[in-house]
Amino acid sequence: MEFIKLKDLSSEAYYECFSDAFSDYVGFRHVPYQDFMNMMKVRGMDPEISYAAKIDGQLAGVIMNAYKQNDEANIGYVVSIGVRPKFRGQKVAQSLILHSIHTFKNMKIHSYMLEVITINEKAYNLYTKLGFKKQRDFPCFKINKIDKKYKVYPIEKVDKIDYNDVKDLMDVMPSWQNSFSSLNRNPGQFTYLVVKDNDKIIGYAISDLNKRSLLQIAVHKNYRRQGIGSSLLNELFTLSNGTQLGILNVDETSISLIEFFKHFKAEELLKQFELVKVLE
Repeated sequence: MEFIKLKDLSSEAYYECFSDAFSDYVGFRHVPYQDFMNMMKVRGMDPEISYAAKIDGQLAGVIMNAYKQNDEANIGYVVSIGVRPKFRGQKVAQSLILHSIHTFKNMKIHSYMLEVITINEKAYNLYTKLGFKKQRDFPCFKINKIDKKYKVYPIEKVDKIDYNDVKDLMDVMPSWQNSFSSLNRNPGQFTYLVVKDNDKIIGYAISDLNKRSLLQIAVHKNYRRQGIGSSLLNELFTLSNGTQLGILNVDETSISLIEFFKHFKAEELLKQFELVKVLE
């Protein structure tokens, strides 16, 4: 088995490998090339530390990695990993992860993180075998358009939201792909709404309306149960002209947020585990 950095392959080549790897997954929707590239950009995929495994001259699987290394974080992240159907059973995924771990150790990265759907027991067992441990549970929901109209405070659409302006509103930190560091890589892709009181943000929501997905929503604890969150949600439905929003990776410990979604009869579609391996 040979490992090739993705920077040494065309993006079309590793996109084709990715698409084939997930082609037989139940419920998987084909991701167009440009959507795939946008996703890689937002999630911080670095082709210098991402790899394809080659067997008998063919690309057998790929792993897309990202990392944060600054005063606040020192962590690697699996954006995506997949093995083509005909190469399964040859420890391709395990080899790609171990090769990535070696890379991150050389970079002095302290930990390595990924997410896995809870029903994918085979993948979960592989990751735990390699030393990954569960850190958080992430239920994912869909919510239908709300009929009641809410308008408590004026809602303002802005070009971007600064993390420092809203960090006090958040009960928990978002998952990797919903984090501000991810969103800031391509802010024009997202819709940002804020509610202010005396020029101070007391509620906000961030959505990818093209995908009809809600990425973040929060209201300051002193302003909750006043219809602010409901107003923001209602405005997103209005802007999207849709009847449903998907909500990916809600931290299960955020009881108030989950209760808010369930108040509007949000349906849980699946759950993911966030797994982390400490690199020593």
